[in-house]
Amino acid sequence: TLQVILIGECENLKALSEWLPRLKSLHTLRIFECPNLSSLPEGMEALTALREFQIAGCPDLSRKCREEDSHKIAHVQQIHLEGTWFTKEMKMASASTS
Repeated sequence: TLQVILIGECENLKALSEWLPRLKSLHTLRIFECPNLSSLPEGMEALTALREFQIAGCPDLSRKCREEDSHKIAHVQQIHLEGTWFTKEMKMASASTS
């Protein structure tokens, strides 16, 4: 079963495959230097084994993951977006102080 995916240096990649959320064993997803990638596919919430999600060099995707797509990765233990680490505990703490 596939547990780790690294996607990198794909300048022409505009979308991730719709089958990505079906990889139920996936625990690490790292995406780097894909500047035209701007969103995650629907159903990312179904990746319940996903523990680490990392994005670097994908400014539009990082912005979307912080904003309108944040619900798609809210279950992930560790999130690294363009140099900043977020943990599930940190996300929960900031939500309770708002």
